[in-house]
Amino acid sequence: MAFLDTAQSIYHKFSAEPARNRYFYLLIAPIIYIAAYICIYIPIRFLYRISLHPLASIPGPKSQLISDTAQRYYWWYQAENGNFSNILEQWHQKYGPIFRFSGNEVHIKDIDNFNQLYKIGTKWPKSKFFYDHPWTGESMIAEMDTNISTLRRTAYHPYFSRQSVRKLHTLIEAKIDRFLDRLSQFEKSDSVVNISRGFSCLTCDIITTYSFDACTDSIDHPTFSPRHLIALEETSGTTGYHLLFPSVLHGSVWLFKNVLGFSAAKKLSSSIADILEFEDLCADAALKQKRRWLATGGEATSMFTPVFEDDIKKGRKAATDEQLRQDSLLIVMAGMETTSQALSITFFNLIRYPDVMELLLKEIKTIMPEISSRPTQDQLDQLPLLRACFKESIRCNPPLKSPMSRDTPAPGTEFFGYKIPTGTRIMHTMKLFHTDPAVFPDPQKWDPYRWLAPGANVKELDNNLLSFSRGSRACIGSDLAWAEASFTIAKLLRRFEISYSDDFRAERMESVGTMVITLRGSLTVKLKERAG
Repeated sequence: MAFLDTAQSIYHKFSAEPARNRYFYLLIAPIIYIAAYICIYIPIRFLYRISLHPLASIPGPKSQLISDTAQRYYWWYQAENGNFSNILEQWHQKYGPIFRFSGNEVHIKDIDNFNQLYKIGTKWPKSKFFYDHPWTGESMIAEMDTNISTLRRTAYHPYFSRQSVRKLHTLIEAKIDRFLDRLSQFEKSDSVVNISRGFSCLTCDIITTYSFDACTDSIDHPTFSPRHLIALEETSGTTGYHLLFPSVLHGSVWLFKNVLGFSAAKKLSSSIADILEFEDLCADAALKQKRRWLATGGEATSMFTPVFEDDIKKGRKAATDEQLRQDSLLIVMAGMETTSQALSITFFNLIRYPDVMELLLKEIKTIMPEISSRPTQDQLDQLPLLRACFKESIRCNPPLKSPMSRDTPAPGTEFFGYKIPTGTRIMHTMKLFHTDPAVFPDPQKWDPYRWLAPGANVKELDNNLLSFSRGSRACIGSDLAWAEASFTIAKLLRRFEISYSDDFRAERMESVGTMVITLRGSLTVKLKERAG
């Protein structure tokens, strides 16, 4: 009541002022506030951060402590221009294995430290700030509590286990065969193929068929350019905007969904509208499975069945419809883009290094003597150069561009002689581990032989390969990704000779993006069917 009385008193005094004074106050008050914020608050906070803050003793560039907003914009700009990891590496060389990244964040480059924080049973939760995106904020990837996250992930894990993926070979091969037949159509018409989009169409059709028993038929698009795929390409940058303007992004998506409606959204932004339509498609497919499960008394089973009801024994609550909606989109997007980009990087480099391509083809022919030969997953697993090519591609182009962040749990900790208080964000970046010259000599070069060289410490290489993360938060789709990639590489290379299109430029394969890595452009190729 006291607050209301004070507010009313201020309002009455303001209303009693002459109109000229009121306009003056309305104009001058924001200016005074902004000036005070810039000239008084920011300098005082900066002095506190470099002298009295609990992290003040940790070395690092002082410029990163002035303004959090400016700091995030700086990193967003550098990421969009492909310089993100290079600057981080330079600062680690200058300051050591740990430096202060911002006011309440430190960045660490030490594989043992990473393994400590990401091991199974870890008490280090994710940082909400980095995962609160409007399309994934309720999904399992954004679940901060490690125990709840584990319960949600284990519900889906049986469908992505190695044993389950082995049973998918018929589905995977059928989609790949259809994809190769589409490539044959391009070859017969002597057309250039945007094979990066083709790979995205292929992986999208596999994951939607497996998840929803309903295919998007993206492979059948005449130019491998269905609307949802183009929209995903055009909006991939929003994964960084939510760090810069979280309220604006959340508000915009809410406005599109709940006020403007699809038709209005289509007029304002066709990409956003297409994403919303694709999100609805995924959500409707998952919710349809739920309705069928309810109608059959729980007899109809699917990938999402385990999250339709509480699991009292395990202590897992049933997923809400919004969680189900976002999980369905997350599974499709993760199952599509990670593998398709790895395939693009693999074939880009195979064409770039024809000697590797020739040796790989020779290796593939040991299990595929004829183009029509049908290899098994076990046979593909035994091809060392094939696996080395895939590993090298996901090393050079890991799925996450930004640092992975974990919050320091109570009562705090100590790293490298520095005390780290509760709540401090600890950052690690995949790319820095993947390009450490002490582990990967000549790290910028795509070199699959590093995994096969006599005396190579493969255990150490694998320990520093973090493309699918590690521990209880590791990607549940890694086995599916390898199955898709191994079948695709083997069958595509066995059937077609492949070369760059005349207008292709290597710069298109540069990694950009703030959160998830995207490629600057697409791999475009010409194909020629092999005689046998």
